[in-house]
Amino acid sequence: MVVRVENDFVVLKSEDEESCHACPLHSICKVDPERYTLKVPKEKWDVEEGDTVVIKTPRAPASRIALVLYTIPLLIFVSILVVSKSFGLSDLFSFLFSLLGLAVYYTITRAVDTKLKKKFSPKIVEVLKQEDRINSELL
Repeated sequence: MVVRVENDFVVLKSEDEESCHACPLHSICKVDPERYTLKVPKEKWDVEEGDTVVIKTPRAPASRIALVLYTIPLLIFVSILVVSKSFGLSDLFSFLFSLLGLAVYYTITRAVDTKLKKKFSPKIVEVLKQEDRINSELL
């Protein structure tokens, strides 16, 4: 259900809180657990407060997400640590260079993530106007 309409986004509140747990994006979604609200792009839809909308959540490849967020950073950290130690740097400087490498990696990942966010974000696929919903409940 539409709670409020902002410039280019619609704030939704789930009528069925259990549906959030069955959603494929549950583990990475930014749904507020106390209120079960979700902010989705408005796009071309003409929605108003009180309207009910149907959203589509694309499948997020969990193995790729784990690879990008955990495996690759671990490999970068260990690689930089080993290489810097082989050049004779102290443990402290090797550790700091490894952290610097992770900071660079996560900065690049964040820049790419803002471009990919649209691909994996929920989208409105149908709008059931408030009057239509009331009429269907009366029938």
